[in-house]
Amino acid sequence: MRDEHGQDEKIVCVPEADPAWTDVGDVGDLPEHLRNEITQFFSTYKELEPDGYATTHGWGDRAEAAAMIEAARARYSGEAGSKEAGTMATKRQSDAARRNVKKAQQAATSGRTITHLPESTRRELGKQGARAARRGGKAGHSLEDRSRQQLYELAREKDIRGRSSMGKADLIEAIRKAA
Repeated sequence: MRDEHGQDEKIVCVPEADPAWTDVGDVGDLPEHLRNEITQFFSTYKELEPDGYATTHGWGDRAEAAAMIEAARARYSGEAGSKEAGTMATKRQSDAARRNVKKAQQAATSGRTITHLPESTRRELGKQGARAARRGGKAGHSLEDRSRQQLYELAREKDIRGRSSMGKADLIEAIRKAA
C-alpha cells in the first residue's frame, strides 16, 4: 500500500498455535471476505486525518512477505554485502514507525480493531471492498464510493478551499455545493 509518507507495506500474520488458523499457510488461504475487509480497512483508515490518505495495490504472497522481512532485517542490522546495507531508516521514518506501533497498541488494548466493529459495519465494509475490487480500484460514479484521496483530487480540480483539512463527508458536501 501507499500513504501520504510513501510506500507502506503491511504483512498479515496468523497465530501459529491457534487451531482456527492451521489451514492458513499463505494469503490465498484466508477467506475472501476477510481479505476484502482488510483491503477496505487499509484503503480508508486514514480518511479522518488531515492530508492523510492510503491506497492499496493488491496482495503479495508469503515469499514476498518473507523477502520484505529479510530486507528490513538487513537494513536494520546494516549487514555487510546485503543489497540494503547502510540504508537505515531516516529519523522521520523511525518516528513514524514508533507512532504507528503506539497507535496499533492503543487500538488493540481499547478494542478499536476491525474485529470489534458491529457486524453490520463489517458487512458494509466488505460490500464496499467488493465494489472497489470490481472497479479495479478506480473511482466509482457515486461520491460515496470514492476514497478520501480521490475526493481530495476532485476538490483540488474544483479549487475548493480548505480541502486538506476536510474529511470524506466534508469533501463530498463541498464538491456537491461547488457543482
